[in-house]
Amino acid sequence: MAHVSEPRHSQSAVLARSADSDRNRQKPFVHLAPSISIDEKNDALAYGAEASLKMNLADADAAPERELNEILWRSIKGSQAVMPPAVRSAFVRRISGADGDDDDRR
Repeated sequence: MAHVSEPRHSQSAVLARSADSDRNRQKPFVHLAPSISIDEKNDALAYGAEASLKMNLADADAAPERELNEILWRSIKGSQAVMPPAVRSAFVRRISGADGDDDDRR
């Protein structure tokens, strides 16, 4: 007589049933009212308002990154706040002799 094993996924079925037990039931969601106005918008005199109206914000890569970052920075920190310089880094691994010559050595 052939040995009959349990179905392949029976362990995960046991876990799924235990997750559905009464002690694992979550409490109903409770809505919290916002503490600030979610309808508030910058007025036409806000820092960068005119410049941001001219930006193409429909495509994420079309807006000028540095200028948009500065508008956002000053709208949060204040119009006189100085934005810190951008920090960029790259991890480059040089492969010497990959093209068969030795002109990469110094």
